[in-house]
Amino acid sequence: RGVVALDAQGMVRQVRDGAVFTRPWADVRAGLSGVGFLKADEKEAAALTGETDPARAAAHLAGWLGRDPREAIVSAAERGAAIANPKRLFRIAAAPARRLVDATGCGDAFFAAYLHRRLAGDACAAAGRFAAACASLALERFGPLAGSARQRLESGRA
Repeated sequence: RGVVALDAQGMVRQVRDGAVFTRPWADVRAGLSGVGFLKADEKEAAALTGETDPARAAAHLAGWLGRDPREAIVSAAERGAAIANPKRLFRIAAAPARRLVDATGCGDAFFAAYLHRRLAGDACAAAGRFAAACASLALERFGPLAGSARQRLESGRA
């Protein structure tokens, strides 16, 4: 019933004594069988696939997704992101931030913005560029990203 989007952090991150650790996901392929969109950062993707290259990791993950559109995103901070589906790989450049304030939630902002634009009908690459701009804007402030998609597009940064 509809498309499932999953951020891998909930499946591979563990907090112990105030520190965050990445752990393997025991049955990742079975867990991804009902997922259509997956986002992981490069450490999480490496824990899942054994691949340290974001593009190769994204391609592996996309192949493991069991529901269309079968798109996997691997974010790599200032190095951008890789978005893969079973047929294509897209490399998305990071959008430069005017100032670096707080990286907390930038991956969440990227994924939410990407999903918003894909579900609105944008192609993978266009949605990825929009998401990179939103993540950059989130990096420039404390707290959640505010404003409408129209404001992001009109700012010239998406």
